[in-house]
Amino acid sequence: RVLGGVPVTWELFKTAFLERFFPREMKEAKVEEFINLKQGSMTVREYSLKFVKLSRYVLPLVFDNKNDEST
Repeated sequence: RVLGGVPVTWELFKTAFLERFFPREMKEAKVEEFINLKQGSMTVREYSLKFVKLSRYVLPLVFDNKNDEST
């Protein structure tokens, strides 16, 4: 589709969608949950699945294109 004469890219759609249906407060709660994640009574498999599921919310924290292996 075209929005204001400009084609809507996937990134633009994704950003607008997430802002509308996944408020910042919910994302911040997921980041906090990831930061405080402990295995506790979960099995290793359960913990691993939860870790992977929550890690998508913290990628900007752990992935920085400016970092290189020499630092």
